[in-house]
Amino acid sequence: MGNIVAFVKGALHYLGNLAFHLYKPNALKNCDHLIHVQTGDKKGAGTDANVYIRLFNETGVTSSEILLDVPFRDDLEKGTLEVFPCPMLGDFGPISRIEIWRDEAAPWDDWYVDYVMIAHVGSKTKYYFPVHRWIRSYRRYSIKEFDVVLPQHDDCHAARADELKEKRMLYEFVRQVPGLPTQVKTLPVDESFSNEYKVGSNFVSAVLTVKTVKHKDAVSFVCYKKLISPLDGATIFELIKLNFLL
Repeated sequence: MGNIVAFVKGALHYLGNLAFHLYKPNALKNCDHLIHVQTGDKKGAGTDANVYIRLFNETGVTSSEILLDVPFRDDLEKGTLEVFPCPMLGDFGPISRIEIWRDEAAPWDDWYVDYVMIAHVGSKTKYYFPVHRWIRSYRRYSIKEFDVVLPQHDDCHAARADELKEKRMLYEFVRQVPGLPTQVKTLPVDESFSNEYKVGSNFVSAVLTVKTVKHKDAVSFVCYKKLISPLDGATIFELIKLNFLL
């Protein structure tokens, strides 16, 4: 069953890329900027919601709402860097800020963005907008170029206040023992190791452990199993077959 699912996903990805290559030449004729979007590689980072972006120049002139979508392609999946054509902006000038948001087509399908980069097709000028945020369905996110601004020059005070409030709720501190430093009450998912990392690190620990053990008796075998938990006995036997045990 797993092989069938993998095959279907691979086929859809191939067809999506083919559709994009057929669509790209015509799209480039009608655009003077390209929008590069890097989706993060965190668990659940991708989204199936409709995502929009709006561009702002230095004088406050804005573009229209731009839907980040390529027909027949599964866009904005975990870990992908994708390019979207931007409608003709004409004499728009330098881009100083973007506004990015998603709709509620998938209410719980939040999207994690690493960055957005906009490149002018003719001059090759590039504008970088670090995001490094989960894009929730109930908020529009305003990002200045390089996302650097002094508080007194920030014209998005309400949005920043909301973000700080969310962070304070996420990182709630408690003191477990009087006199000792405080700790985070519940470790946020983004700060904890992924299951893939845990399994990978345990496997490496298993290999290093079994290579340093000098005995193969039953007691040692129990030690192996405890040291490399949560790997199971079947994996241990596989290690033995591969001559990892001394």
